[in-house]
Amino acid sequence: MSTSLKTHLDELLSLSISNGSFPGAVAFVSKHGTVEYRGTFGRSSIVPEEIQMREEAIFDLASLTKVVATTPAVLQLLERGKLSLSDTVSSFFGDLDWSNGNSKATVEDMLCHTSGFYGYYPFHRQGADSDTILRTIASMPPLYEPGKGEIYSDLDFILLGKIVEKVSSRPLDVYCRDNLFSPLGMNETFFNPPSSLSGRFVATEVYPERTGLGRVHDENAYSMGGVSGHAGLFSTAADLLKYCSAVIGRGEFRGKRIFSTRTGEEMVRQRRPGIGGTYGLGWQLNTGTYVGAFGDMFPLWSFGHTGFTGTMLWMDRKSGVSSILLTNRVHPNRNNHAILRCRRLFNNIVAGELIDS
Repeated sequence: MSTSLKTHLDELLSLSISNGSFPGAVAFVSKHGTVEYRGTFGRSSIVPEEIQMREEAIFDLASLTKVVATTPAVLQLLERGKLSLSDTVSSFFGDLDWSNGNSKATVEDMLCHTSGFYGYYPFHRQGADSDTILRTIASMPPLYEPGKGEIYSDLDFILLGKIVEKVSSRPLDVYCRDNLFSPLGMNETFFNPPSSLSGRFVATEVYPERTGLGRVHDENAYSMGGVSGHAGLFSTAADLLKYCSAVIGRGEFRGKRIFSTRTGEEMVRQRRPGIGGTYGLGWQLNTGTYVGAFGDMFPLWSFGHTGFTGTMLWMDRKSGVSSILLTNRVHPNRNNHAILRCRRLFNNIVAGELIDS
């Protein structure tokens, strides 16, 4: 472990907690499978009681669900001949009324956030369940012609999660457990984590009607029973390091393969260069055209994702570096955006110390 890497990251995360950026954090950084840094800071809960953060804390990953669960599940099913990137959304849900909706969006469009679906819609305010949400999405007219624009969309991944269930004939959580998490030894990664682990849950937002402990923070995912393609997954930093190692390894980790080398390459290729697209298949890309969580130093075409609750993964295959920062920045409320700068500073330190060129 680099002494300067530890010193700089410890200082950053300690300062971020003292200035109120988030109550607590767990961070892992690795290079070519070797852990270069691990740190645990602050508190997992401050309301209604203060609880110290633990390295084995279980975080609500929020939108990391999109790339840790849904994206690899879709790509596995593609490799198994169950679907194609060119399949349209209406081909999976022909029983829905698409007459006014966005029937031409493809699986690839949804993975790349170029579908034309809305970015977000508060289905939960109507007490909507999964079936109602699907019908509502089908009725929504596109914001633009699929493939002609880019809007980051939860709706894309709600649909993709349902497509996984449709073509695999299994619930999304069961499919991911059996085909992704169990093979990689990610035994503490799950939707709707068991209450027996309650002492390790990291608190999220404090709601009047429910406690943000071990139940998904995202309201739409909550209304869908805690299992959705866009949010709902819980995990630990140690489990996520296993997943990052598999992604860096183009689908393989410790002799277990979850997708092919070819898929590993395709998932982080810019798919929509004509519109300056900033996504591969599910993954955010450093295209050099915007400022993101990757900061100022991570190389072009490095990739990763973030989650609303305060979570982040970022990777660079050439150097073999994986950067994991998990926080509870929405606790006790969501009106705190200091995490945006902290992520960039965190990754500047990581890249400056571990990425040579």
